[in-house]
Amino acid sequence: MNYADVSSRANAIEKWVAVADICRCLHNYNGVLEITSALNRSAIYRLKKTWAKVSKQSQAPYSSHGRKSLFADMPTRLVITSAVQLSLFCI
Repeated sequence: MNYADVSSRANAIEKWVAVADICRCLHNYNGVLEITSALNRSAIYRLKKTWAKVSKQSQAPYSSHGRKSLFADMPTRLVITSAVQLSLFCI
């Protein structure tokens, strides 16, 4: 992210969470997985001050317990594939 202040970065994350939710509603699961993957990259995931500013509602789908809710209406095969990509299972 090329934003200088924490608030701008938090707003950008909230925007992408909203876009992921829209993709999910449109059954665009590839888009959901791409956005989720980008938000879970270490460069973004390590921004602790930024994630602290992101609203709890926006963080819910990406918390350790909430990831299943993001994929609730996906076919089972896609849920397992995404869970493996997101390291939800220990293999």
